[in-house]
Amino acid sequence: MTVGGTLARNRLRRPRPGLRRPLAYRSEDAWRYRLARLAARRALLRTRAAELSMRHRPAPFALIALAVARLAHVVGRLWTRMRAAQYRSATARRASPDSFADDVATAVVRAVSGKHRAWQRLAPGLLDLETAYGPVLDALRPQLIHAHGQRMLGVAVRAALRAEAAGHRTVVVWDAAEHLPGTRFPSRRTATAYDAHERVYAPRADAVVTVSEACADLLARRHRLPERPAVVVDAPSLSPPSPPSPQSPQPVHPAAAPGRPAPRGAGPARGGRARGRPRRRYGAASPRSTASAPPST
Repeated sequence: MTVGGTLARNRLRRPRPGLRRPLAYRSEDAWRYRLARLAARRALLRTRAAELSMRHRPAPFALIALAVARLAHVVGRLWTRMRAAQYRSATARRASPDSFADDVATAVVRAVSGKHRAWQRLAPGLLDLETAYGPVLDALRPQLIHAHGQRMLGVAVRAALRAEAAGHRTVVVWDAAEHLPGTRFPSRRTATAYDAHERVYAPRADAVVTVSEACADLLARRHRLPERPAVVVDAPSLSPPSPPSPQSPQPVHPAAAPGRPAPRGAGPARGGRARGRPRRRYGAASPRSTASAPPST
């Protein structure tokens, strides 16, 4: 499923006016409109110059008017270039809001809006997931929703609430793959938004699954969960395996069982001689298959 990202891109493409960049264009459409007007104006000036050059003796006021129009076009082009530079700087700043002023604005939004609305203003991209997956979950009416990660938690909980209001019971299992305070975010704005989003919807999940005992304790204490999250490790243990005890029976190969002859294909490692044509291993590249195989992309 494709997530549109309209809400997330709107903030990046439409910077608000400020003291640092007061001349920046308000949107990319306004910038492109101004460029189109300049291109049309340049074509008209070239046409007028060509028309005057074909005259034997053009009127002096016509030449003066053309020179003034050319000067105004140059000034307009420089003005557009300056406003476009401020617009690009503003959009780049919005893509990575890591300045002191951005941190102050984030703190003000968090204090005024509260956790229930702060994530909507600070991270509108989370609402793009709702517009993409919400109608699908409402149509499917599942009995269980597995929300993988923190971003899909709110989508799953809101879908379960709508289903419960319609008389259908839906269980939400949140798979918390990592502990949010230990995650690195590109800016304080994103970290604050995700923190508020998790604090709103984590207590509403019916069950929580995480990857380690430490994360389970931190999640239970941070969100005051009624039950400790279940632990399902997603990586093998680094501790070496314990050696087998002398009393444990050793596995015996069926070919080495007493009273049973050795198979026909026994190799030198088993005390026999290899017979017949060696078996080809799947996945091993022969010179012929290597030469004819297309290059990997």
